[in-house]
Parts: sequence; structure tokens; C-alpha cells
Amino acid sequence: GDGRDEVVTANKVAGSNALRLGVFRRTGAPAAELVDSWTLNQAITTVDLAAGDFDGSTDRKQELAVLVRTTAGAQVFVLTGSANGTIAQGDDSSAGHWSRSGAVGNVSLAAADMLLDGRAQAVVVDDTGSGSSRTLEYHLLEYLPTTGALPIVGSDVAIGSKSFQSVLGFSYAADNGTPGIDGIDRIEADAGDVVDSAAAELVVHTQFHQSSFNYIGQRLHHFTTTRDGANAITGIGFASRGAGQEYDASRIVQGQNENGVASFEATVADVDRVSPGEIVLARADPNSRLQVDVYKAEVD
Repeated sequence: GDGRDEVVTANKVAGSNALRLGVFRRTGAPAAELVDSWTLNQAITTVDLAAGDFDGSTDRKQELAVLVRTTAGAQVFVLTGSANGTIAQGDDSSAGHWSRSGAVGNVSLAAADMLLDGRAQAVVVDDTGSGSSRTLEYHLLEYLPTTGALPIVGSDVAIGSKSFQSVLGFSYAADNGTPGIDGIDRIEADAGDVVDSAAAELVVHTQFHQSSFNYIGQRLHHFTTTRDGANAITGIGFASRGAGQEYDASRIVQGQNENGVASFEATVADVDRVSPGEIVLARADPNSRLQVDVYKAEVD
């Protein structure tokens, strides 16, 4: 809330594999100084961060969603900020908490206003199961929810949620092919307005392999809402073409890249300065050279 953005880093604590966040801000040098830290004393295997206006307060202070995967499952913590740029909660404490137990494979976190209700939601995307039961899961979360369509359940604190699933099974259904899947190597979720300058869309890239071939699949999703006469949300859905096709669009954006480095990064950005934004994908070509692709959604 001081008009300057801070940088938050995440790392594992040596020995315990606990999570430690560091909050840095720029000084006049210019240089960066550590102004705060936050520790979660649990052994983690994966962490992902996303900042946004999760409380809808428009107070110029963003909240931080922290996704961790442990051997017990996935958890999300919401941390709030103080006026001086530090974290308001102490170690192992949070303003909101969501958890789901059970085996979780790859997992990723995105945040944006996907319901067009004036605040950001967080979405956790993960894969679970194998063979015919291999499934992508989408968990829509809202901090201090304002609709009963996102109830706070179980031991969750101040975070309402609703979950959706899309069964992959043995193959990745796409508009330009349906390659088989032996295993999923990575999932990255991003969010932003790429279609209609209204509610944000969810973009999910999935890197998977079949035999010695590496693929990247790209899917575009959006959440649907029903509203009452006062425009309050009474129901939330996940757009679908049918069973196993819970998406707006699905494409293979990297084919049989047998020799390239199996890695990528993606984001949503306003590349051409014309709203809405674009999907940007950085990946390796078959000769392990950097290739950057920019995609613009086509609207029917």
C-alpha cells in the first residue's frame, strides 16, 4: 500500500525442506534489501506464488496466495500485507487456508478475476491418477467469499472453493491431434483476459511424454456464472464441450520434440498493446534452441 511493489522469493530451508519466503524492496542505491520473511514449518515438495486483490478492497495492497505440495496433498495460504510492505502474519500463520489431502502429481497456481466480481480468485490445477483414471483437477478458490457458490468446507479457513475435473485417460484430446500419454511432466497455469476484455480466462499448459517423445498441450478455459436479479452469483460452472472436453480450446503446441530440452515457461501478457492480451510460450525447439511463440485467441 506504499505505492511500491515488493518482490517475494521462495526457497526450501536446508535440512528440513520447510518453506521460507523473503520479502525484498528496492532501496535508493539502487539495491534490494530484505524487509521480512515468513516460514512454513512443513516439508514441502513444490511451491507456487500468485499475488492479487483477493479481498476486493482496492486499497492498493495485494494479497499473496502461497501454494505448497507436501506428501499429504496440496495447501494454499493467503497472506496479507502491512502498510510498510511486510507480511502481516507470523510464521505458520495465515489469513486464509485451503487444503486437499491425497496424492497430487504436478500442481500450479494462477490468479485473476475469473468471475467478474471485482476481486481476484486463485485457481489450483493439478493432475492425479494414472492410466484410464488420469485426471486434471481445477480448484477455484476465493478468499473471504461473497457467494454461497464457493463454500468454506471442512477445515478450510476464510477460503471458499469449488472443484472441477477433466478426465484425460490415456490420451490428450486436442483440436489438432490426440497423442497418447505415458506420464505428465509439468503443469503451468496462467490467467488473464485473452478473449473478450471481461472476466479473465484460465490458460493451462501441460507437458507430457509418450515413449521418448515430449509434447506440450495448451488449453483455454473459462468459468461460467449464474446470477440473480441483483447480479449476485448463485452458481458457478466450468465451460465444457462434453465429457473429457472441459475446455474452450485445446491444441498441441509442441509435437514430437524428441531431442529438445523438456522445459517451458508461459504467461499472459499484452504483447501488441491491443486488448485483450496474448498467450506467450517460451520453449525449446528440436535443437534445444530457445523459441518464443505468441498466441492470440480467436473468438467465434
